[in-house]
Amino acid sequence: MNALQVDYGTKQSYICEQTKIHPSDLTRFKKNHLELTQPECERLDKFLSERGYGSDIFAFKAIVQGTFS
Repeated sequence: MNALQVDYGTKQSYICEQTKIHPSDLTRFKKNHLELTQPECERLDKFLSERGYGSDIFAFKAIVQGTFS
């Protein structure tokens, strides 16, 4: 998500609008507080994947939560 913002100047408000994720939740996620729900992660992953950015949200979340296999 950060790369998308840097590469194309995409605003966080646009990402929130497209993914239907509340701005404060997305901010907490960006700060590694991982406050996103499973449906929010799926919507963000789809949004980023459609734009050619890697699908590492679930892997990162799994590593932090200790469920990565």
